[in-house]
Amino acid sequence: MIQNCAGPVLDQTQSGNKSYGNQRTLRKPSCPLFILLSARVIGARRSAKVPVGDGGNTVLLRRMRVHANFAQYVPFALLLMALAESLGAWPWLIHLLGVSLVAGRLSHAKGVSQYPEVFSFRASGMAATLTVIGIAAAVCLLSAVQIIFSP
Repeated sequence: MIQNCAGPVLDQTQSGNKSYGNQRTLRKPSCPLFILLSARVIGARRSAKVPVGDGGNTVLLRRMRVHANFAQYVPFALLLMALAESLGAWPWLIHLLGVSLVAGRLSHAKGVSQYPEVFSFRASGMAATLTVIGIAAAVCLLSAVQIIFSP
């Protein structure tokens, strides 16, 4: 097992295969949530009979924004988390970041989807998402610096 300050980087399993652990676990809750958000947009489009754009429909516009916001932030967060894991981040930290990301995205979706908007849910969801991205980026940066400057 290779070690750095953040924990184990790579574990050699008994069969000799390299294992990076939690990357598949991280994607599991985000994929169904993305599909659910997509289905909500499709349903609103069908109801409003709007093939492109929002057609001035507030419900459709809100659902589109929730879906687009998810698509903008989640892939980047997952990529940073996978990189942090490959650089040796503690497994508990990766799980905590994953749970926080999903909770943040659910909170944001709840806040933006409602009319009138529940701003506290929207703000807390974005705060959680940006915190996950910031922590994952910091772990990547610190791990990379340690790798570069370690003897």
